[in-house]
Amino acid sequence: MNKNYSDVTWLCAHNAYANRHEGWIYAQQKLSLEEQFDAGIRSFMIDIHTKNNKLVVAHGSISTTRFIRPFRKLESFQHILTRFVKMLQKYPNAIITLHIESYSNNISARTIPSVLQESGAENYLYTDSDNWPNIEEMVRSDKRLVVFSNRQRDKPFIHTSATMETNWDLSNSNRNNLRRDNRTVVRKENDW
Repeated sequence: MNKNYSDVTWLCAHNAYANRHEGWIYAQQKLSLEEQFDAGIRSFMIDIHTKNNKLVVAHGSISTTRFIRPFRKLESFQHILTRFVKMLQKYPNAIITLHIESYSNNISARTIPSVLQESGAENYLYTDSDNWPNIEEMVRSDKRLVVFSNRQRDKPFIHTSATMETNWDLSNSNRNNLRRDNRTVVRKENDW
């Protein structure tokens, strides 16, 4: 495909990890991550928190997650990344985007890079957001994982700007009320 990454519309799943298939009572999605991918989702929103100095996925808070996903262990962010790595290995032309919402205020600056490395995701990571490549270039170079974070400290490993998102609050129907960074390349449109 002879289009730049920033010129393509990527179908995104809000809180993709919080799905019925994996035991979430208050599920945001019906399908597992792999089933979402098989259905055409290529962009996934993931919320991370810290539990015992490890990154885990949770919705709202860890205590809330224990209530809305009972009788299950918290899933590690590393395990989530490993699942995406398997998708990239199985589908060599696929490009995956992750939108990380980090609620981990007390983690070390080394934590996210080490999780990316240990999961194997680092091998696929595209890091140059100053010059978004075309899709063919990303596939050819095997740099097919783009990760955005809401935290500046997550640089330079993942992108911390260039996104804009519509308000997800159902009580606010103002579509022009955008959560945005200083330069917009990727727009996340929440549609309920």
